[in-house]
This record gives sequence, C-alpha cells and structure tokens, in this order.
Amino acid sequence: MSELDISGRANLFAQLSHSAADPLTASDSPSADQALPRTLIEFGATQSHLLYREANQPLVSFQLPLGYRQLGRGALRQTPPDPWELEMAIAWVEDQIMPLARWLHPGTLHVLCPPLAILRPNSGQRALPREEVETWFQHLAAQSEGDPLAHRWPVLSAEAAGALLFLRVWLHHLGFTAVRIESEGAH
Repeated sequence: MSELDISGRANLFAQLSHSAADPLTASDSPSADQALPRTLIEFGATQSHLLYREANQPLVSFQLPLGYRQLGRGALRQTPPDPWELEMAIAWVEDQIMPLARWLHPGTLHVLCPPLAILRPNSGQRALPREEVETWFQHLAAQSEGDPLAHRWPVLSAEAAGALLFLRVWLHHLGFTAVRIESEGAH
C-alpha cells in the first residue's frame, strides 16, 4: 500500500464515516452513533497522518513525525525487541501522541497500516477490542523477555512490532476501546 494523499485520505474517511455501526461502539440510537468522534490514522512507514472529526465540526488533518519503519529500524532493532527497546519505544511514542489528548476525544478509530494486517479480526467482526491488542502486545513483551511459551505466537517483524506498539500506546493513552484495522480499499 502506498501512502494516500490528503484527498485519498479524506475520501476514505468519508466512506468509513458512513459505514455501518460497529457493535463495539454503536449505541442504541443510530443518530447517537453518528455523533461519535471518528478518527482515521494512516500509520505510514516514516510518518503518520491523522484525520479527525467530531459531529458537525470541520475535518481536522494532522501529521505525526513517526512511522512503523522508524520504530522497527530505530528503537526496535532486534526481532523480537529486548525489554529496554520496548520501553524506549513506548516513551518515544507517548511523547509524540500525548499532546493530542488535549483535543482528541475517543470514538471510532480506523487504522491503515500494512504491518497490522496480522491483527485484522476474522470475517464478521469489524472491530478489534483494546483487550485483544493488549494480548498481542503482552505476547510481544513476553517474547522480548525470552519466555519460551510466548514463541507459540507469531514472532512479529520489527516493523509489525513497532506498529503494534504504536497502536497499543494510542488505545491506552487516548482512551479508545476498539480499533478497525482497514485496508486501503475499505468501504
């Protein structure tokens, strides 16, 4: 997947904003579901693009100077990363995203990121709960500590580990409870 230009992101955001409600984030009222803030993150190789909209508000576009390749070839140099690398990467991602907490409100989160395709839920389930992302991350952390039982799970590439770490930090620190991992052609 190539990184989308701003009009491509805006078009995808519009498609996702009009998609059917997700059982994990939907309310009893369809109009209340439309009122939820919607966030699209294209977590790219070297930078990330964020589109955000609250009900009846203009679309906000923001660029973050971090990407999965930066994490995968920077802070996370080993496969699996060692515990110190994980801690340093978490601190770096926190520094990048925490300023967003002042104005970004949790709602529906959509993520475009090829290395996260391994986390995409089975058909029939659109959203991945935060707890499931946490389970994947705990297995990565156990692998980093040398736990032999953790190797029953797939060993993620450095880039996939970086993307997972970013997603986990995002969900925890910005209060999102689920994520939809999208493909470029999502509708």
